[in-house]
Amino acid sequence: MEFRLLILALFSVLMSTSNGAEILALFPIHGISNYNVAEALLKTLANRGHNVTVVTSFPQKKPVPNLYEIDVSGAKGLATNSIHFERLQTIIQDVKSNFKNMVRLSRTYCEIMFSDPRVLNIRDKKFDLVINAVFGSDCDAGFAWKSQAPLISILNARHTPWALHRMGNPSNPAYMPVIHSRFPVKMNFFQRMINTGWHLYFLYMYFYYGNGEDANKMARKFFGNDMPDINEMVFNTSLLFVNTHFSVDMPYPLVPNCIEIGGIHVKEPQPLPLEIQKFMDEAEHGVIFFTLGSMVRTSTFPNQTIQAFKEAFAELPQRVLWKFENENEDMPSNVLIRKWFPQNDIFGHKNIKAFISHGGNSGALEAVHFGVPIIGIPLFYDQYRNILSFVKEGVAVLLDVNDLTKDNILSSVRTVVNDKSYSERMKALSQLFRDRPMSPLDTAVYWTEYVIRHRGAHHLKTAGAFLHWYQYLLLDVITFLLVTFCAFCFIVKYICKALIHHYWSSSKSEKLKKN
Repeated sequence: MEFRLLILALFSVLMSTSNGAEILALFPIHGISNYNVAEALLKTLANRGHNVTVVTSFPQKKPVPNLYEIDVSGAKGLATNSIHFERLQTIIQDVKSNFKNMVRLSRTYCEIMFSDPRVLNIRDKKFDLVINAVFGSDCDAGFAWKSQAPLISILNARHTPWALHRMGNPSNPAYMPVIHSRFPVKMNFFQRMINTGWHLYFLYMYFYYGNGEDANKMARKFFGNDMPDINEMVFNTSLLFVNTHFSVDMPYPLVPNCIEIGGIHVKEPQPLPLEIQKFMDEAEHGVIFFTLGSMVRTSTFPNQTIQAFKEAFAELPQRVLWKFENENEDMPSNVLIRKWFPQNDIFGHKNIKAFISHGGNSGALEAVHFGVPIIGIPLFYDQYRNILSFVKEGVAVLLDVNDLTKDNILSSVRTVVNDKSYSERMKALSQLFRDRPMSPLDTAVYWTEYVIRHRGAHHLKTAGAFLHWYQYLLLDVITFLLVTFCAFCFIVKYICKALIHHYWSSSKSEKLKKN
């Protein structure tokens, strides 16, 4: 009996593997937080018997069965820990240049992939599904066309106009602030006008600059001159995963193939390295965790700013974990610095009291999941909007990056740590965030396999994705109605003038006859 069960189990494993799909995932992007979102899904798909080929800058430390990696981390210096304070100031002040840099970076990633002989070897391989990231350009969408495979895209941010637009999803600037905006949801007239301008600007920049002539030329050089326009392929995207959730963002009207998977990258806490575990266990007044993410080098901040943090932390009864690139820096006795910390596992420790963060999407969702209040120092892109929404919920305070004095830092940290309402409201928000019929990972796995099973699931696609922009906005209908109304008014005016003229002419004739 046991032998039969063993044979049956082996047969089931072999069947699940043989039925596995060939999946290509394109994540050369050099930001670990961006890849973490995809990694959770890709590893699970591989464990379920699918053959997953992934282009990545962050290969697994231990091999994962069915996960085949093409490591392009040689160009990692392009983004990881590469932003200095001087450049940061330029990014903060110039949103347009920031977006153009995103586009250029995306094209650079495509150039890295297209020039790699290992990627060239899989160009003509038949895949059942292609997964890519929504960033600054879709120059890699040709892989889906080459395989005639469905395309799933992943956005590691809150909803953006260009991500929603590709799905034919409504994105109304009247009440949906663009991602870099500091506007509230209830905007006044001038805010709505500015928001509309930014909304249209980003749509134009993404689809006509990011996916424009240069991107098409580069992609056709790799995929062949018969490749369709990138935007044509993008608007045929089968599914969009967005790493957000309506509990932490405003509710959006979403089409069926736009799925929120906020927190997919959050894992069950694992045991911490012994030194960190001991440091946190012995923290009588709790621990504050400080990191500005994987993109910005905190050690390049002005000396007076670094000194302000040191002096502020020295006066706190809490212990501080500080992600700092220069591990030889002299620090107060209650501060432990490292180039890297196991962030997810730190959030799971019972002594964590607060999170000092730039407000990046991934870290913010981890803080929400574990119920840790935030001291936000937003720097660029979506971070201001993220932090401001948390301030509005009463689970965070905001610190201006250009006003980081000892007193401001101390005041903000003490407010969040000592005022229990921040922790209580964050725990309530955490309950809302976790309360779902399926986990984010199970949701993503289900819909990914749904797209595979139904060969792209085109029945989920709204017709709005295939309309021209003027049709989608009903400008052609509005123009027709205005022209028709003007023509009607002109005709009525002409008839009235003719009748009046006829009446006066008749009256004059009658008077002449009488005379």
